[in-house]
Parts: sequence; structure tokens; C-alpha cells
Amino acid sequence: MRANFFSYSWYFGGAESHLGPFRVTPYGEEFTAAVPGDMLTYKQQGNLAVQQYGLFPGTDPHAGVLLINNSDFGAANRGGATKATEATLLPR
Repeated sequence: MRANFFSYSWYFGGAESHLGPFRVTPYGEEFTAAVPGDMLTYKQQGNLAVQQYGLFPGTDPHAGVLLINNSDFGAANRGGATKATEATLLPR
């Protein structure tokens, strides 16, 4: 399928971002990544295990792994990432 992606930060505001169009295949990820327990707490350290798979035919190459640095876990647990560091792309 061909997909377009749009994002907007309800917290920081600003203009909506657009990426795409991309050719994607459901469950056709080129990369997966995980840390033990799927989440690290404040000042916790861990190793990010990244696995690369062959691309499913007809799928566009992926840019890498997107590491989310600051998820919203409720009003009392916001994290501390700035707008510029909410997420980090680990390029291929």
C-alpha cells in the first residue's frame, strides 16, 4: 500500500509535519529494536538490540530505527525530553 504520514505535537504546537508517500507492507518491517523490558526509567542504562530483516518486495527502504525518548505516561509522569530530543532517528 502507499501511505502518507502526518504528525503534530499537541504539547509543543507548531506546524504539522508530512512524510511520504511511502510504499509499505503490513508486518514488513526492515528493522526492529528493543531494550530489556521495552522501557528504561530515569538514568537507567541498557543495550538496544536492533535486528535488520530483508525488505519485503515492493517496500521502500527504511531510514533506520526511531528511538522514542519521552513518552507521555500521564500527568504525573511526563519525562524530561525537549522538543528537539523527543525522538532520535538511528540511521541505517
